[in-house]
Amino acid sequence: MAEVLVFTIFAAMIAVYSALPEHKQVRVRYSIDQWSIFLVSFVFFLISLLYLSKRYISESELYTEMAILGRQIPSLFAIDALQITLAFTSVLGFYLIFISEPARIRDGDAFIDELRRLTHNREYSDLSLLIEDNYNTIFHHNDDARIEVLRRVNSSDNDSLVRIWRYDLQYSDKKRGLPSINILDTDYEEFLNPALDGLIDPDHSDLIKYERSLLDTELELLLGTQYEELFEDDVASILEEAGSPAIDFDSLTTEELEELMNLDSNDEYPVNQSIDPRKPTNLEIYDILMCLIYSIIIDITNIEKEQIRRISTEVEIILLNETHCGPIAMNNPDLGVNLIPDEIEDFDKSEFVDIYIRSLHSDINSTLYQEIKNNRFGEGKRYRIEEENRLLSALFSDCNVAKDVAVYNPIADSVKENIQRQRRKDHDEYNNHQGMFKYGHDESRFRDPIFVGIRFFDIMVTESLYQHIEWHMWLYYLSTFSKRICSNFKIIDESKRNHEFPNDYAYLLKEISSILVKWIRLSHRETSEVRIGLENVAPNHENGDIIKSSIRCLVEFHKQILTCDDIPGSFKRDISYQVFKLHFDLYFSHETIANQYSEVIVLCMLERCEEYSRDSDQYRNLIMNHLHTIDSIDLLPINESSESIDELSQRFRLDDYR
Repeated sequence: MAEVLVFTIFAAMIAVYSALPEHKQVRVRYSIDQWSIFLVSFVFFLISLLYLSKRYISESELYTEMAILGRQIPSLFAIDALQITLAFTSVLGFYLIFISEPARIRDGDAFIDELRRLTHNREYSDLSLLIEDNYNTIFHHNDDARIEVLRRVNSSDNDSLVRIWRYDLQYSDKKRGLPSINILDTDYEEFLNPALDGLIDPDHSDLIKYERSLLDTELELLLGTQYEELFEDDVASILEEAGSPAIDFDSLTTEELEELMNLDSNDEYPVNQSIDPRKPTNLEIYDILMCLIYSIIIDITNIEKEQIRRISTEVEIILLNETHCGPIAMNNPDLGVNLIPDEIEDFDKSEFVDIYIRSLHSDINSTLYQEIKNNRFGEGKRYRIEEENRLLSALFSDCNVAKDVAVYNPIADSVKENIQRQRRKDHDEYNNHQGMFKYGHDESRFRDPIFVGIRFFDIMVTESLYQHIEWHMWLYYLSTFSKRICSNFKIIDESKRNHEFPNDYAYLLKEISSILVKWIRLSHRETSEVRIGLENVAPNHENGDIIKSSIRCLVEFHKQILTCDDIPGSFKRDISYQVFKLHFDLYFSHETIANQYSEVIVLCMLERCEEYSRDSDQYRNLIMNHLHTIDSIDLLPINESSESIDELSQRFRLDDYR
């Protein structure tokens, strides 16, 4: 019996609804409006009415037929078919409301109430999923369908399409309370001239600002090429002759815009005789139909725009609150991953990223730690950032994204806080030998916030070099880390003074020096692949050249190590060996640019020696000492004379530069 099937279908929908996650179940509160309730009620009423009709026909033992599509069909069969059709139509409606993506927000107030309820109850997992479920509606609530139509019109040679759209544009603007814009009027100069006298910026609401902004976009798109194709006058030349580069539509109220256009909202578009009235082709008919479909979408999606903007504001307040953003980042990091590379208007993405990344770095179980651990292919060279590492991919597939949101700041701040926190302890575990992590043991290293922060900079700056980013990406934070580490550095009973790494801080310092040396060596090994932007060899800042910035940072780091009294002499010599070895490799390179960078190293070191500070002489003396105590065979390429070491030492003699 059809009734059993209908009942089974509705029971299945109830069962599916019960199994849905909460963020989809709550759609019943904001995705169903009064019309939907009326429609559901009507379907149930109709199914009930059909059921009663069938019972009546069955009990009366009447045989009746219905004429459907020119054929006589038994009434009982037709009733069963209608019931089943209505049931499956209900399934479709259920799918569209509760399962399909994206969700439709029909009741903005109910959605805001749901956001506040989840926030108040600290149900951050459901809260983040609810925001993600409505991502496009919240963060991309501009009139995309309308813009899509305008792009189609602008790129089309279809005169019929233009004719259809101009009337639809007029109709749509009337519904939105906007004046009809006589875009296709040949007398565009008359439309334009009143604006050239200048208008006072009035005090108007955000809604008017939004409509004017949308209108400005429409004009820009339509008049981009369509005007030149259809009419004789050239808008650009009119503006140039009048001495005005553009019209600021944002500064106009609706009344001023009507006066400017000299139009009334009831004006009809004049028929432009220059449009060819020929019969449209099949392709043009398709174009017209697609635009009409988009126009219908416009009329539907343009409802409750103000409520959507209120929702966006509410979500922004939640995401920019550290109390809420941190738990959201841990419960659903994918939300942040989607937001980071996305171009979103009216949203302070830099502040969000600061809170989001800081929250991830504060938890060693977060996706940040996991992805950095997994992203080791190419270690020591250029990392291959896999798509599976979605956070790193979002940040560094285009390093301009990382630069724009200043992702280095939250990582640097968090690393500095971790080092400072150790200083306040009675016992600093990093002064132990293999106290916080085992050297070369990935599981422990990649759970350490300081090490992970340093590796984050390695991935970011390395990728920026290969992407030819003209910015130092604040790699100088590495010398800030080393300065704080040197302040904490102590040789204690748990340390091993004569080992390669006396304590954990020594391991971290060696990691910093190795990273800086790696970046600088790229000028010698992969000159054609990385950006070389050296302007001169003077020890001045060149923020657009990552390699020179790395040299300045390395020399600053070198001075910190050599002038730190608590660091053992053997470790200081190891660091000096890295610096000198780098200098001589570049000095004897066949690449001219590498030779120049070797000179930058020496000049930066001399600059640090010439500083009027207590430790400048100490730094100079240790440089000269290490130059003569490190075996020249290890420092110099094969067959090169040790005279180059003497020449370098001579440059650091006190009498030569003071």
